[in-house]
Amino acid sequence: MSLDKIKPSDLIKRALNALTCRFSSYRDRSLNRLTICIFCSLLLLPIVSHKAVAQSDTNPSVVFIYGLSKSMWAKLDNEIKVTITQQALSSALKTYDKKINAGLLAYGHIASRGCNSVQVIKPLQKLNASTFVPVINPLRPRGAAPIGQSLLDAASLVKDKSKPLRIILLSDGLGKCPLDPCETALSLNGANPNITIDVIGIGFANSPTINPLSCVITPSNGKLTYARNAKEISVALGASIERAKLVKPALIAQNKPEEKNDNSWAGATEIIVAPTKKTITGAVENEGQVELKDKFQQNNLKVNKTHGGLALVAHLNDGGAEIKTGLVWRIYNEKPDKKTGKHKLISAHRTAAPVMSLSKGTYLINAAYGRSFLTRKIKVEPGKNLTEHFILNAGGLRISSVLANGTPISENKVTFDIYSDERDQFGKRLKVIGKVRPGVVVRLNAGIYHVISTYGDANAQSRADISLVAGKLTEATINHLSAKVTFKLVYQKGGEALADTKWSLLSPRGDLIKKSAGALPTHILAAGDYTILAERGTQKYSQNFTVTAGDTKQVEVIVQ
Repeated sequence: MSLDKIKPSDLIKRALNALTCRFSSYRDRSLNRLTICIFCSLLLLPIVSHKAVAQSDTNPSVVFIYGLSKSMWAKLDNEIKVTITQQALSSALKTYDKKINAGLLAYGHIASRGCNSVQVIKPLQKLNASTFVPVINPLRPRGAAPIGQSLLDAASLVKDKSKPLRIILLSDGLGKCPLDPCETALSLNGANPNITIDVIGIGFANSPTINPLSCVITPSNGKLTYARNAKEISVALGASIERAKLVKPALIAQNKPEEKNDNSWAGATEIIVAPTKKTITGAVENEGQVELKDKFQQNNLKVNKTHGGLALVAHLNDGGAEIKTGLVWRIYNEKPDKKTGKHKLISAHRTAAPVMSLSKGTYLINAAYGRSFLTRKIKVEPGKNLTEHFILNAGGLRISSVLANGTPISENKVTFDIYSDERDQFGKRLKVIGKVRPGVVVRLNAGIYHVISTYGDANAQSRADISLVAGKLTEATINHLSAKVTFKLVYQKGGEALADTKWSLLSPRGDLIKKSAGALPTHILAAGDYTILAERGTQKYSQNFTVTAGDTKQVEVIVQ
């Protein structure tokens, strides 16, 4: 029987049997027999050892980064984020017990260390769920989100760069720590192409706080998956680990056909940030591709042994029409400059669908459409024309405001600030864009946004949550329950306003809302109760009043 067909356990048993040879009554014979037994056993042990190592090497290596910023205390569908994440991670570790090599890092669980709160909980080793799970349970969200540093620390756990490593980041946002996660991911990919980063975003689909994490996965062609409950997180973890099993080292895989996207996993809302749709000239399938083929010919591109042709096309959503205007394309070197750490800009194009010739190599290509953008890594091959389709997952938002009676508010008196729907680890919303005027179309990634409409220069604000759908223009109208109020200081009712007066507008609790000066200051105020304080010289006078939505009024403060 061939040794390859013998199970390692059987080989071990045979070795042990040989070692336990019984002594005969003849000491000399016994000694010779024992010597022979030990010799045979030593011959077998290297074989057993070799088989065991070979089996261990077939296990995929996965490092989990457990994000524990303060924002993980927030709720999703009435469940606390950290609770559902802990449940799903523990379940995944038990499912893949002894089936993978695993490491575990956490960040944000040590409040006093701020952006230095990254800790290696478990170094890379054969997964033993009984030792991993107990150390996860006590961890609690307390601080910041140093994602960039956690990626560096996770990558350092693997010593052999020829072996594939899958990093799975569980996070609900990009954070604000100094080390840029996007640049870190790019640098890691340049240093070790065998590292793939997947992100499981703990939140709703297309969340504005999670969308920026797409830059972390793009360099390594990883995946960003949105998950809002324990089941969806578990499904996403399983899908990522299963993909890790399929990955081959970059030096082996580079000459093989590209893997197809894995769509077999369901249960979590998934976005593939770097979809690849390649069309080589000569394999034309539809009218659009014929047009692109003609563009390659019309531009007389230099396509030879050193250069390839590249055509870029962008769509608002998957299956949507091609974007014809408003695009800016930027082509960068794949690897950052050694001195500056930044990626060199090779060229910029304001043509909606540019066609160009590039020397063979890999590039970072950014498509920007208003406030919506997508960056992908593209490989240009010599002698071939390549068409790349960018799915921006974007939509348009146009906002207007009206008074309580339905009258539109003048465009020069109202502005809108657009924020992400979720809060960061400090409890603050991330401002996406500010001072937007009514009627202006803002291009944004699909998702839910929190809009604050400010009417005038005081406290007349209205808030609304608006859902933006990819490929569509969303129009929203925000109602303002407010009114215009003018103040005047007089000696008697109906008298002439006194100049040189300073005004302080206070809330019922005495909080300062607005300061102004002059004989007849006018402000737009939200409906409610107020106190106005007038100061002239050394004298102060006050008056309580109420603002009713849509009711323009004049408040007289009488000198007494």
